[in-house]
Amino acid sequence: MLAATALSAALLIAGVALIPFGQRVDSAYRPTPPLALRARRAERVCVDEGHYNAHTATGRYRPLARLAEAAGYRVSRHRGAFTAQSLAACEVLVVANAAGGDRVRIGPINLPIRRGGERGAAAFARAEIAVVRRWVEGGGGLLLVADHAPFGQASQGLARAFGVGMGGGFVEVPTTGPAYAGRGTAVFTREAGLLRPHVITSGLGRVMTFTGQSLTGAGEPLLLLPPGAVEFVPPGPVLRPTSAAGHRQAVALGSGRGRVVVLGEAAMISAQIDDKGRRFGMNAPGNDNQAFALRLFQWLSKES
Repeated sequence: MLAATALSAALLIAGVALIPFGQRVDSAYRPTPPLALRARRAERVCVDEGHYNAHTATGRYRPLARLAEAAGYRVSRHRGAFTAQSLAACEVLVVANAAGGDRVRIGPINLPIRRGGERGAAAFARAEIAVVRRWVEGGGGLLLVADHAPFGQASQGLARAFGVGMGGGFVEVPTTGPAYAGRGTAVFTREAGLLRPHVITSGLGRVMTFTGQSLTGAGEPLLLLPPGAVEFVPPGPVLRPTSAAGHRQAVALGSGRGRVVVLGEAAMISAQIDDKGRRFGMNAPGNDNQAFALRLFQWLSKES
């Protein structure tokens, strides 16, 4: 009887894990990197999976990992804390939606069992931040991605090490402006002056983001939020609206002999679908997000 009950429970859990609801990776996405955007050297791209990351190389950033591999990069998973030894094998480090803690999951379902601390708590120890900064200054390329709350709060310590501030809320653009592309979607174009001139954005005309937070401080703007943009910021049961006009959703900067790109939104370089089959990210129609992602890797690995 006990064996039968255990088997039934296991089958139920397996069935729940396979229910296709919520935002999830688009399994139909097929990366197609053009020759001009492929790697000239097989640089090692390390994807952080040691800080309760919501986006990993085998999870929501699987499309990005597949794109990087198709372009000729060697992708590996970085587990555990950052140390000088662990980063020595990396040319580019991708840190996406790190958190101070998480919940145990069965498939897409969060269980009321906490792992680590609060999600919005600091994701990185001070010693780790110092290690990453020295690694970048020595020539490494850091792609730091932190989405809307709670990920901005969790990653702000690492961002501040490079002079970048994180708004930590939820950004909305005016529905009557050129950046509005539907609820929760913003479009950055050259015509509107929101896709800013840079080696990374060269040849691109249209990049889309999907909510996220705003960025301030250091760095050259890649994606500039328009006049009238608002960020709804925690804490509290009612989010506080603040102006995000002129803030950025992507910046690039140099640090010593290395380079850093900070993105305030994660889905733009993934490929996902929602319950209604809506595609968002590199798979969404009518954008240059895939080329944008490849240009990020080229710039961070000093190929452009």
